[in-house]
Amino acid sequence: MPKNIIIAGDFDCLTLSQLHLIKEAKKFAIPGGDVVVLLFSDYTKFLIDKTFPVQSLNRRKKNLEYFIKRSNIIIVDTSDYEAFLDSKLPSLKDFVYMHYESDKDFLGRWKFKKYEMQVKFIKEPKI
Repeated sequence: MPKNIIIAGDFDCLTLSQLHLIKEAKKFAIPGGDVVVLLFSDYTKFLIDKTFPVQSLNRRKKNLEYFIKRSNIIIVDTSDYEAFLDSKLPSLKDFVYMHYESDKDFLGRWKFKKYEMQVKFIKEPKI
């Protein structure tokens, strides 16, 4: 049975860690699974880590579409990430959220627990 995966981030100036996360999500979703990307807008990224992305939102979206052919990119453009998750997660119940184990207290983690969604932690690549 194919797995459906959710990953999240700003995916700005793709780093080796981000490319690794994309690769692992695609690998885990095969065969026939989908990857949903929660792509943070400039505004949301600023609220999360007080910096703006270098690349435009449109460019970051095109980069993701190039690397993940079977994907659904959802733009996260809100100051209330938790309310956003409340609106989206019920329709993504069959998905697994993939994240790095070095960041186990990621933003919104308790929302995934609330909806009883599985979270798969992976190791970050050694760079």
